[in-house]
Amino acid sequence: MYQMSPTETYWFIIFNNKGSIDGDGPRSGAAMRKQALEKVRGWAHGIEQAVQATDENRIVFSRIGESWRLRNLGTLPRGELITLAGDAAHPMTPNLGQGGCCAMEDAVVLAKAVAGAQSFSGASLAARLRLYESARWKRWFKLTVRAS
Repeated sequence: MYQMSPTETYWFIIFNNKGSIDGDGPRSGAAMRKQALEKVRGWAHGIEQAVQATDENRIVFSRIGESWRLRNLGTLPRGELITLAGDAAHPMTPNLGQGGCCAMEDAVVLAKAVAGAQSFSGASLAARLRLYESARWKRWFKLTVRAS
């Protein structure tokens, strides 16, 4: 929990879901609060009370899927001028505090890789995008595994 102001607290709950990430999650605020309360029952530091006090219209339920199985984005068409960065490449849970930082790192490494292309079309740029992916893979893998 993070105290944002005298009247607002930001909280999140992270748990592993044994089912498919495509499955149905709770849809209503009341259902989301009920599931959150089930997860934090008995926790210390006022967490259960914070969840209970939260306006159910302000509760958001988000699934974060594991992308580390994509190994070098292998499911993307080869030779294409496409890549992923930020959460699209490496969704991770907020408790790591690394999502925004990792996205900025992606931007720097991608910019450096693209700057080395001989042209901004065709094989030269595609090769530079693959170079970016290879350069970022180890960092993405470590963080997304920790987030799982």
